[in-house]
Amino acid sequence: MDVTAMQVSSILLALLSIAASTRAASPSHHHNAAAAPAPEVSSSIPPLASPRKSPIPILGSPAPALPATPSPVSPVPTSSPAAARKPTSPSPAPEEEPLPPSPLLAPSSPPPSNATALDPDQLKALRSLKVPIRDPDNICAPYPDTPFQCDQGYPTRHLVSLALSYCPEESVLSKEALDALATTLKSLSFLHCPMPAIAFPAQMTSSLESLSIVSSLGRETTSDDLTTTNSAITGVWLARFHRLSRLEVRDIVVNASGLAIILSNMTGLRELSISNTTLGGHLVRSWPANLTLLDLSNNRIQGGLPSLFGQLLRLETMDLGGNNISGHLPESLGHLRSVRKLVLSSNALWGPIPKSFANLTSLAYLDMSGNKINGSIPEALADLPSIRYVDLRNNDLDGMLPLNSSSIQRMNSFRVAGNPSLCYNSSATSSKLVLGLAKCDEDGNPIVPSSSPSSSSGSSSSTSPWGDSSSGEHHSSSSSVHKSSGVKKTVWAIATALGAIFLFIVIVVALSRWCKNKG
Repeated sequence: MDVTAMQVSSILLALLSIAASTRAASPSHHHNAAAAPAPEVSSSIPPLASPRKSPIPILGSPAPALPATPSPVSPVPTSSPAAARKPTSPSPAPEEEPLPPSPLLAPSSPPPSNATALDPDQLKALRSLKVPIRDPDNICAPYPDTPFQCDQGYPTRHLVSLALSYCPEESVLSKEALDALATTLKSLSFLHCPMPAIAFPAQMTSSLESLSIVSSLGRETTSDDLTTTNSAITGVWLARFHRLSRLEVRDIVVNASGLAIILSNMTGLRELSISNTTLGGHLVRSWPANLTLLDLSNNRIQGGLPSLFGQLLRLETMDLGGNNISGHLPESLGHLRSVRKLVLSSNALWGPIPKSFANLTSLAYLDMSGNKINGSIPEALADLPSIRYVDLRNNDLDGMLPLNSSSIQRMNSFRVAGNPSLCYNSSATSSKLVLGLAKCDEDGNPIVPSSSPSSSSGSSSSTSPWGDSSSGEHHSSSSSVHKSSGVKKTVWAIATALGAIFLFIVIVVALSRWCKNKG
């Protein structure tokens, strides 16, 4: 039986129209299609009624009409009046009760767009300080190496930490900017910011917990035509920050008669670092009880070491090197059982090393070089369980070096050169480990080395962590003497040869004239 193309198309369109009417009449399907909150697809949907695919138009039939309103399934028009059929109108879906608002969308939660928005007054303050801002709308975003740290405030956030570094020359501290930052700021640091120091607001001096000033606020600046010095930081200015737990001041001018003024009200201080400044005066007798770091290196501090240092039971690092501290080493230093690094180098300390140093079981780094410490080195010092580095160079120590095989294996460096009366036991210690020291005789006194050429030529020129290269220096100086002597001999030989040639020429000329006159 022959079937025309028109009949086939009419049959297909009729089937599609019936399937669409059946789907539109199903209330459960219409409800699922209208709400569509779940990703699952209902099993009652016929496979031929895809909501995203329109029927393929048949050649010679009118174009299908678009639905008036969007619907999950549009009725399919037929190409002939006989096959046309009005789709059954879908039944209205029952009204649902509104769901309670989700706690995740509650008004108290900040919207994502304001998650990193800064308070406008503080943003204005940063701009007045010439602070480079990468993204003003997201200044509190956790970028790498960001100088800002913010709180979790809403609707705007506030700064709790600010690090100013390499400030332009035209940047200045203004009272308005500091007032805007004082309400929430807890940590403030300056690095290479040569702006003059001004009076900080009382709210900021009583709320800051960390203050760092490095080569800033008092550093000497040089212009094209003249040299000016900004107003230096004073001890009274620093003392106003009485709530600090960390204070760092380096590479600036500090006008203060001593530490007593600065530390008068800083009872909660944990880390104190004032180094490479003009700070003078004496060390105080009373220190913050919770101090863990004390760095007063390279200043102008004088006087002796107070015995109350032993009360700093939490102290882990103490660096007093590069000052004018004099006097003997107090026994109370041995009470610092938590100290890991102790530096007293380049001062004027004298006297023996206290025997109480045997109690420094946590000590790993000891530097007392460049003083006038005398006496012998306690054996307990080399037997400390944590000791790794010892520098006692350029003192007046004497006696035998207390080193054994176990201490040598444990230590990384034990430098004692520059102590003429100190010697080592050749049977227990190799000479390669103690360059610059003499051997001990049977009585524990240094043996003066002979000045024979063989010993001079056999000395080593290498350096060692256990001493210095003094023997190598002697060898190099001897070599230079030999070299200079050889140069002198060469010059003398050349001069003699030139003199002989000149004398020969004179004799030849004289003979030639004599022969001419005679003839």
